Amino acid sequence: MKMLITIAALLVSICWTPSVFAGGDELLQYSEITITAVSDGVEYEWEYINPDRFEVERGEAIIKGSEAEKEITQLVSAMALSENPSAESLAQVVKSAGLSDLSSLTVKALDRDRCLFTWGWRNEDS
Repeated sequence: MKMLITIAALLVSICWTPSVFAGGDELLQYSEITITAVSDGVEYEWEYINPDRFEVERGEAIIKGSEAEKEITQLVSAMALSENPSAESLAQVVKSAGLSDLSSLTVKALDRDRCLFTWGWRNEDS
C-alpha cells in the first residue's frame, strides 16, 4: 500500500509540474490570436485560430502546418499573454525572437469568453 501511494504521489508531481502546462496550453485559453509586426519594412504576422489553424506570414511567404504551429506556440508562450504583459515587454519578446529592428507591433487575443485584448507598440525612433 505504501508503494502504491508513493507511485501515485510521483505521478501527480510529474503530471502537475508547470512545464507540462507551458507552451501550447497558453494557446488553449484563446479562440484567436493575431500578432502583427513590422521590421525593416517587412510585415510579419502570426495567426492562431482555435483549435488547429496556424499561419505565419513573412512578407509574401506563408507558412502553415506543424512549422507554423511550433513557431506560434513558442512566441505566444514567451509572451505569456495570460499574465497581462505590457506592450513594451511584448515588443522585447519579438525583438529577442529575431526582429531586432522592430518598428511596430500589434497583438490581438480573443479569449474563450469572446473578450478581445489588444496591445499596440510603436518604435518612437521610426
